[in-house]
Amino acid sequence: MHKKVYFQERREKKIYDQIHYKFTNPLLLEQAFTCPSALQLKKSKLKESYQRLEFLGDCILKTVITELIFKIYPSFNEGQLSKRREELEKNKALSIISEKMGLIELAIKSPNEKINYKLQADLIESIIGAIMVDSNFDYKLTRYHTLLLIRENVERDIDFDLFFDYVEFCKSEIKTEKITNEEEEKTNSLKEKEKEITFKKEDTQDIKFNQIKINKSLKIHSPKKISLNKLFSSSNELKNVGFNSNFLKIIVNQKKKKK
Repeated sequence: MHKKVYFQERREKKIYDQIHYKFTNPLLLEQAFTCPSALQLKKSKLKESYQRLEFLGDCILKTVITELIFKIYPSFNEGQLSKRREELEKNKALSIISEKMGLIELAIKSPNEKINYKLQADLIESIIGAIMVDSNFDYKLTRYHTLLLIRENVERDIDFDLFFDYVEFCKSEIKTEKITNEEEEKTNSLKEKEKEITFKKEDTQDIKFNQIKINKSLKIHSPKKISLNKLFSSSNELKNVGFNSNFLKIIVNQKKKKK
């Protein structure tokens, strides 16, 4: 097996085992593990490092943690909330998660890359950013998997039962939204079908109504007795009552089919 494929499969398995997320675009996961130093290698064919994904993941992580502590600690003031958030999102805390998962071993980097708290924390944040992009910017889905990713650190600082209940709540929101979206799709599909049926009925009624107008205009009592020559010779008269030659051709074709 090619070395690149082997490591990519290990990355996918690692992420799935840890947070139960399967990437639809594996290239995003590869980018999330690509350190900036890897782009400087002579034989490197990589075009982009994890920096953009890390930027996005950092913002999402901050939002997820803020929302978490705001809901779990209703009695905390602004200062207490800020302190708790800082404890959960600092590089040292994230690097512990990264180290336990063994992410640095799967990172694409220069052999001389210095491994520190910042690098390991960046990998966590870039994975979060990659999930956000891969899920087509589905925040609720990304929030749930982010909580799973950081749960070991959170559980040390937050009451387990409170955290577990919150994670289950986030999970239920994903399922509810999925069901709602499916119901909306079914409803929209039914509405489209109803519109088609309505339009067909209206078109049929319009044709019948217009046939009556033509017959009255030509003083013909039976539609079957319409002479094609007479119909076209009377086109000027018909135009005066609001019909054009294209519509007349439609009527003629219909009468030919009936015969």
